[in-house]
Amino acid sequence: MLSAAAAIALTVTLLPLEAPGGALAQDATAGRGRGSDDNDNVLKRSKHTTAADLDRSILLEWRANSPALQQLWSDENAPVSAWEGVTVGSAWQGVTVGAEGRVVKIDLTQQGLKGVVPAALGGLTALEELNLYRNQLTGLPKELGGLTALKHMQLGVNLMSSVPAELGALTALTFLNLEDNDMTTVPAELGNLTALTDLYLSSNQLVSLPKEFGNLKRMQSLGLSYNKLTSVPKELGNLKAMTSLSLAGNPDLAALPEEVEQLSTARGRLTQVDPRLTPG
Repeated sequence: MLSAAAAIALTVTLLPLEAPGGALAQDATAGRGRGSDDNDNVLKRSKHTTAADLDRSILLEWRANSPALQQLWSDENAPVSAWEGVTVGSAWQGVTVGAEGRVVKIDLTQQGLKGVVPAALGGLTALEELNLYRNQLTGLPKELGGLTALKHMQLGVNLMSSVPAELGALTALTFLNLEDNDMTTVPAELGNLTALTDLYLSSNQLVSLPKEFGNLKRMQSLGLSYNKLTSVPKELGNLKAMTSLSLAGNPDLAALPEEVEQLSTARGRLTQVDPRLTPG
């Protein structure tokens, strides 16, 4: 049994731990306050993250997963405007309002890029031109449908067997080159690209085209050469602005619909049509 003195000593030792509002409780409260302050600071920093900062983080993520880009963009601490093939908007360039300091153009022609384009690129919402011509890319993510400012997309001479239907959301797009890939079909949603004036699909494996292409009323040049087309939709006859329709190298395409023939003979507007398919 404890002596009275020992009991008193034990009681005195335990009192600071049990007493509400004591020094230790105050320290704990202060600790919670410091943690709260730290969280607030993180939130403040995140609020100050700019769209240009986000663009940079997207490109850094792409670089981290691409040996070709690690070599091309060797200094990861350099501003993105110093990286080869990247153009950042500036006021004197007359960029779209809100695009100053943002990535507006990427030109990585023939840089040895491989695999699938990263989904994060869909976050470059000020991007107006994307040129990935002559690489070894095998696919595109659906997230690229978020590039609502994109006007020019150059993806020719790659290894893609398809493109996502979400590209049909790029309503600002005027130029799209998908020639010399391995595509057997193209999504009907590309018929939603009503600003499109140039579409190049030559040197693929296409056997047919969606009738929705008849909605592309601003189309001026449509390249379909060297595919496996057996027919083209009569709806192409709606493309009254078209001046060039390239169909050579489709040996199983025996005839054109009357609606398309009318385009090819009207005032000599169409050029590069396979001579086998046009009268006279």
